[in-house]
This record gives sequence, structure tokens and C-alpha cells, in this order.
Amino acid sequence: SEWSFVLTDVMGRTVLQGTLPQATPPAVTARVRAIYDPDASGPFARYGYRVTGVSLTNPTVLQVAYYDDYRFLSLAEFRSCSLEYSPVEGFNDRRYGNNSNLQAAKGLMTGNAVALLEESPSLLASAFYYDDKARCILSVSQNHKNGQERVYTNYNYTGSPLWQYQYHTSAPAKVFTQAQLTSLRQWYRYS
Repeated sequence: SEWSFVLTDVMGRTVLQGTLPQATPPAVTARVRAIYDPDASGPFARYGYRVTGVSLTNPTVLQVAYYDDYRFLSLAEFRSCSLEYSPVEGFNDRRYGNNSNLQAAKGLMTGNAVALLEESPSLLASAFYYDDKARCILSVSQNHKNGQERVYTNYNYTGSPLWQYQYHTSAPAKVFTQAQLTSLRQWYRYS
């Protein structure tokens, strides 16, 4: 008595996945697409998507993905997540573009959210930032302890990681003392 759904954008990339609490499959009226629209209405509006070609009633979203830009960060669902880009000491700040540049991350996954099923279901959000060679230089993710995971990566000229800094927090705060922060720095050497 439950159906799974997978919805794609116009490029064929999976953007919404979830379940429907119904015994029969929904009727498809046209080509089904999920279109990013921050002003959308309907069951996927809180995630910034408008769905065409099918009517889905009471969907439970298990995963949502964003591509090409960072407009999703301004949605109410993501505003309080603190997923913004911020460099740290020792990090080669080589971010390509910024949040308002709609071409810099074209073709790349810029964010996602995954359901935490033990909760009501709530979503754990992530954002991914890239350099001019489309390498992920920063990933920022919420964790199940209401904190964050941040992974910064510097690359050499061949694209191999040179340096990686990861930190984990278990409390939502903007500034952390060393006692609140669990971190790991790694350096890589190639011959």
C-alpha cells in the first residue's frame, strides 16, 4: 500500500525521491518532470520544485538534490542550516564563482538533503562548493547531532588531494571553542 517515486529534472538527473501512501500508482498525464522553481506551490514547494505530468498526493520526500547553482540555500527549508561557504586557515581559497553566479557550477550537484527516518522525517542538508576544474573543495553537511561536518580539500596541479581538513561539531553554533570541535588534518605526498 505504498509506492516509491523518483523524479528527474529536464537533464535526466534525479532530483526527488520518496514514497506515496496509496494502494494504486498515480496517473501520469504527460511527461513527468521536476522543475526548480523557488516560487512553486504544491507538495514539493518547500524543496523548491514544481512537478509536471503527474499529481502526487501526500508524498514523503526521502531525498532531494540540487544542481547548477546555489539558489536552494535561500529556501526556508535551508536558511537555518548554516551551509554557507567559508574558508579556513591553510585552505587555498580557489572557489569558482559565488552563490549568485548561475554559471559557475553548471552541471554539478551543489546540494542535497536526505531524510533522517528516525525523526519526523526531517532532512539533513548538504552543500558542495567547487574550484574552476569542477573539483569539490568544500562540502558542508548537517549531522544527526544538530551540528556540522565540513571537509575542505586542496589539490595539486594533477588533481590529487594535497591537504584535507575535516571538522565535526555536535552543536549548532557559528563560533566553536577547541573543546567543541573535533577535527582532522591530513597531508598527502606523492612520488
